[in-house]
Amino acid sequence: MSAGTGDINNKISSRLSALRLRMETKGVSAVLVPTADPHGSEYIAEHFKVREYLSGFTGSAGSLFVLKDEAFLFTDSRYFIQAEAELKGTGIRLMKMGTQGVPLLSDFIRNKLENDEVLALDGYMISAEFADKLTGIKINTDFDPAAGIWEDRPPLAFSDPYPIDDKYAGESTESKLKRIREEMLLSGCDTHLISSLSDIAWICNLRADDIKHTPVFYSYMIIKNDKAVLFAGPDVLNDTWKKTKDLLRDKGIELLPYSDINEGVTDLLKESESILVNGKELNLKLKQLVLSSGTKITDKPDPSKLYKAVKNPAEINGMKNAHIKDAVAVTQFIIKMKEYGKAVNDPAYDGKALTELSASDMLLDLRKEQEGFSDESFDPIMAFKEHGAIVHYSANKDTDIPIRGNGLLLFDTGAHYKNEGTTDITRTIVIGEATAEEKRHYTLVLRSHLAILNAIFPKGVKGNSIDALAREVLWKEGLDFGHGTGHGVGHLLSVHEGPQSFSTPKTDIKREYVSLVPGMITSDEPGLYFEGKYGIRTESLVECVDLAKAGTRNEPDKKYEGFYGFKPLTLVPFDPDLIDVSLLSDEEIRSVNDYHSLIIRTLSPLLPEQALQSLRKVCRELKQGNPDPQSN
Repeated sequence: MSAGTGDINNKISSRLSALRLRMETKGVSAVLVPTADPHGSEYIAEHFKVREYLSGFTGSAGSLFVLKDEAFLFTDSRYFIQAEAELKGTGIRLMKMGTQGVPLLSDFIRNKLENDEVLALDGYMISAEFADKLTGIKINTDFDPAAGIWEDRPPLAFSDPYPIDDKYAGESTESKLKRIREEMLLSGCDTHLISSLSDIAWICNLRADDIKHTPVFYSYMIIKNDKAVLFAGPDVLNDTWKKTKDLLRDKGIELLPYSDINEGVTDLLKESESILVNGKELNLKLKQLVLSSGTKITDKPDPSKLYKAVKNPAEINGMKNAHIKDAVAVTQFIIKMKEYGKAVNDPAYDGKALTELSASDMLLDLRKEQEGFSDESFDPIMAFKEHGAIVHYSANKDTDIPIRGNGLLLFDTGAHYKNEGTTDITRTIVIGEATAEEKRHYTLVLRSHLAILNAIFPKGVKGNSIDALAREVLWKEGLDFGHGTGHGVGHLLSVHEGPQSFSTPKTDIKREYVSLVPGMITSDEPGLYFEGKYGIRTESLVECVDLAKAGTRNEPDKKYEGFYGFKPLTLVPFDPDLIDVSLLSDEEIRSVNDYHSLIIRTLSPLLPEQALQSLRKVCRELKQGNPDPQSN
């Protein structure tokens, strides 16, 4: 154990001891600390990272459950390897969600507590839906686990908002409010309380930077038949917030401070008979406030969820432009890394080796050269060799390794482009020479990726069916991966967006799937991971299209009336040095060649001549009967 690791473990032990002392003082037997903010966000501001502070686990998903003499960390398969490493020596036991013998968190809590024992938690940090699963357990909802322990806790800060012009948003706020009110009427509700930050940002055509890499602002929104109120920003408004207040007023929205939400809910529900809420995101404290008003609750997804997921023509056009710009940057990165791989493995090379961190910086610099680049859409994953097996690996000064020798480099990155859109792309390339096993596994993942890209399905099909199409290729080889195959992506919003997904639940958790419809943008990202060796993932964003209008060759085809498919937004080549052509069917070879031809046609006017020549080599034609595309 390194000195640094020992110091961290000592800090975690000290923090847990302090927490247990507070538990004893407050007369509680257990504390639940989820990864959460009051809005059910996946990515959260530093102020709310209490679970990370108390456990030392830095992954973006997980719940810490602390008893008097035990502590447990529940997380999903994306973080198993990372969590094992970060929890080692802390005394916290890792609970691998979705694996045999690991119960649901709610069941585990119930089994650990006696009838008279009290569970403590912060009621603002737990969803109303999850609280329902704890029915019958005595709960103290006014317990802040960080109080008196996290002395230098960052304050909750409000960044300045900025508007998205209607011509880029594709729909005015007034139109969005009208559609939502129509859905409220159909649901028999006169009031709608929204907690989701991305939904509120989308409705208001506003963005901000309250959360790193996710352009949203901390807020609540209440929509009634005759008015709308946004609770956002500081108690004292600066000039930008004052202008925003005027802008919102012109759209029919009143702006009140974020801190006024409790009072606002009480006041606005005085004459309300029924309220629409989303229990998956509404926190327990606000639900209790709603219940105390006597207002009838209708619990269902926010109408804006589906509206936001189905991109309009302006949003799709912006996303296409963003992906072209991103492709210029990422393709040049691949070319540079392939050239570097040849150079660094030459015995005569006397230059400085790139590392995971410096490679990430190189890609960021290339993105910054693109007009309109505003930010990364998430912390980059740049993982070499065995680090690629850590699904959400994040290099730091302690884990950063040089990129040299023979090995696979997996990089999962993305960007926001001003007024245009959000990208999310993963490619895996070989540095040096690949083994036959690496080529086989890469080609299987590529085939899984192509299964979605080439899918044709009737109207009404849902994401779990598409997920099975991708996994079948791997299942036939006795292989699988633990994460979902695809997630929605927001338009200048969160890089992870619902309600659609390509996934198959591996637990008893009930999951509702929505039908895929044209305009939805979803990731296509199968992978394979071999602990201690390497990881492979190939991710592109795809647009769901009506094939009767778009056809399979970009021409209308009435044969496909009632059928949908996908068109790629991501335009970055696969690594031909990792493709075993003998494992591909003729149709799959044609699909790769068509995709690479599309990339060359699109990027040719945008790349420097030398980079274009290199791209042509990367996109060289694959041919059946030739297992080594390098000789083409």
